[in-house]
Amino acid sequence: MQLYEKLAWLRREKGISQLTAAEALKVSRQAISRWEVGTAVPTTDNLKYLSELYDVPVDVLLDDSQDIHAWRESQQSGQAESDGLEQGTAQTGTAQKKRIAAILTLVLAIGIGVGIMIGAVSGKREEQEEIIPWNDTKQETLPDERKGKMFSFDW
Repeated sequence: MQLYEKLAWLRREKGISQLTAAEALKVSRQAISRWEVGTAVPTTDNLKYLSELYDVPVDVLLDDSQDIHAWRESQQSGQAESDGLEQGTAQTGTAQKKRIAAILTLVLAIGIGVGIMIGAVSGKREEQEEIIPWNDTKQETLPDERKGKMFSFDW
């Protein structure tokens, strides 16, 4: 089935007119008509919009060997199977989220505990060290061997 045949079939399946499709895609009704009779081909952007409008992947639209009827049926039968799987997945997902939350809470609690311990240990060290005021560490004069040589140049 070729692209133009797929576009016409999908529009009819959706139950919309060419005018409605044209308004949704912001193109003229004549453009939709030309695409559906095969005298013109939609642009890449329009193919993307058609794909969204008709709920079909672009590669299915472009692949002439892909039968749109068979693809649609496989999607419908696959949907019924996935509905049963989604219920089990939702329950599993909730349990997994709870486990992740518990692990993150534990890691946070450990981090806070370690931080408190480090703060307590460093506080004791500061109490034990002798604190020397900064003013007491300055030298008022230069050592004797540097006196007088500070700005002299020997050429």
